Amino acid sequence: MARLALNLAFYTGDPYPDLVHLGQQAEEAGYDCLMVPEGIEGNDSLLCCYMLVTATNRVRVATNVANIYLRDPSLCAVTAATIQQASQGRFILGIGPSHRPVLQAMGIEMGNAREHLRKYTMELRKAFGGARAKNLGVHFPHPGEPVPIYFGALTLETVRMAGELADGLLLVHCTAQRLAQVIRATRESARQFGRRPDEVAVVTSVQAYVHDDVKLAKEAARAGMAIYMGMPYYNRLVRNSGFASEAQSGAAAWERGDKAALAAAASDRLLDAITIYGPASRCRERLSALGQTGVDMIGIIPGAVGGEDPLFSVKRCLSALAPR
Repeated sequence: MARLALNLAFYTGDPYPDLVHLGQQAEEAGYDCLMVPEGIEGNDSLLCCYMLVTATNRVRVATNVANIYLRDPSLCAVTAATIQQASQGRFILGIGPSHRPVLQAMGIEMGNAREHLRKYTMELRKAFGGARAKNLGVHFPHPGEPVPIYFGALTLETVRMAGELADGLLLVHCTAQRLAQVIRATRESARQFGRRPDEVAVVTSVQAYVHDDVKLAKEAARAGMAIYMGMPYYNRLVRNSGFASEAQSGAAAWERGDKAALAAAASDRLLDAITIYGPASRCRERLSALGQTGVDMIGIIPGAVGGEDPLFSVKRCLSALAPR
């Protein structure tokens, strides 16, 4: 069985101390990692990770993922090294380029996102070495252990680049078939660049809607998938995963601004392939099946069901799906 992680979103409007307390509860429940998504104008994932590492003792903590267009790589590196020092080696720096429409709305020109990710990673590696700080007459914070760099990846091209440059991959919305394909591509790329096949960890996150009412949980999953059906990168992932008609319907609904049609584009077939929903026992079975692909870790993204308080849904997921 793959190790389990819990995604904690710090952009829900809930008090940060409450979310940190959830992280402590997840550590006590046996989760291997706490993953912090980054919402535009919602939270700083690195700062949130610092809060979590100072409040916990064993669990690993990862950004999932930090937007490379919002931080100079030197600043990102020194912040990551500081968190790693504070955590005594438990921090993982997940980075990615976010999404073109999001950046355009902020007045940021993305350019070639994959090439930017490559250059950003090389700059991080240089900064972690401390040479630049030394030239400026200052001291870089050197943690006892290096900072692993994981790529947020939605395309096989980025997956292959991770086999060359990264320590791990952070995936989302993967079918079992897609996940197996990604794992093969990662291992092959690592070998090509003279690395061990298992040197690049593969982590995937899955939306989880835990509720005894299967129908209610499925409709919550459908609503939760709506925004992803319209975002270009996620839409392409859906299409490349064997759901061409769903992707086409989602893209058209997004263009029209039709929220109902956007949710409807997430078919039952798609939901069954990339989300988990229903009673805890059903969700645990789905997690077990996903773990059979050979993925190293599965991150649970708790989803609210039936208009309930999001914090309550996180607590329910945390308890119901805790490692046993």
